[in-house]
Amino acid sequence: MDHTRLTSPLADGSVLSYAEFGDPGGRPLLFFHGWPGSRLQARTIEGPARRRGLRVLAPDRPGIGLSTPAPGASIAAWIRALSAWIDQLNLAPFYVLGVSGGGPDALACAAHMPRRIAAAGVCCGVPPPRVLEQSPDLFWLYRLLRRIDRKAPRLLVSLMVMARFYMLRVPLRWSLRPLSLLLPRADRRALQHRGRLTQVAASTREAFAGGAQAVIADARRLQQPWGFDPGEIAIPVHFWHGGRDRNIPPSLIRPFIHGLAGAQMHYYPADGHYSLPLGRTPDILDQLTSAIPKII
Repeated sequence: MDHTRLTSPLADGSVLSYAEFGDPGGRPLLFFHGWPGSRLQARTIEGPARRRGLRVLAPDRPGIGLSTPAPGASIAAWIRALSAWIDQLNLAPFYVLGVSGGGPDALACAAHMPRRIAAAGVCCGVPPPRVLEQSPDLFWLYRLLRRIDRKAPRLLVSLMVMARFYMLRVPLRWSLRPLSLLLPRADRRALQHRGRLTQVAASTREAFAGGAQAVIADARRLQQPWGFDPGEIAIPVHFWHGGRDRNIPPSLIRPFIHGLAGAQMHYYPADGHYSLPLGRTPDILDQLTSAIPKII
């Protein structure tokens, strides 16, 4: 069985695709991928997870990879649909970790099923839409794409179609080179490791498997109301962020984190958006799994 191409029907008739990594008999950890990314991103944590006795389950969001699209569904609505799958696999209690664009998914889990979660964590996570709207510190490329989506959405579709064509045809080892030129030194160094580079590139390529529109819809979901209030999360949440994160700068995320009761910040001044999750996985997993759950 190919554990990177698993599928499961959901109650609404849609299909969820997911991958499994790590220790098959270990403690479950639900991993949410970034943007543009897919379930294959979880392969970047497989070795450390296996050594710590963790069974990593990584679902694709709607329309990504092999998952059925869910037009208009908020983050909270998708997590509610996902809860039946979690029941089916009998995962509770489980850890939850969201990276970058997967951060809101991890927070939604913490908000909607706190009694089932052993500990929750967000690495390099995206803040709520209101923060994105108000801050000029967001990565210039993201700001440009947001502006194109508002002013000329058809142009954005054309750009994503070209990006898909590129990702599906260029060898993995070369596909992220244009992106690396825009990144700080810490991130460029992290992506120079060929194994890590191909893992990240494979995850990005798989994101486009369902088409350019699915990647756009996934980004829009992050920028629309999430469907829950992070301020009402009743369990502690770990946050990891790098001081040299150019994609989601610390100045953008720090006020949001400080507004959450029980948030625990782990700050790495020398790390960026890629070097932190790729190079600090042992730290992240150790801190996440050593957390003492809050009884509510």
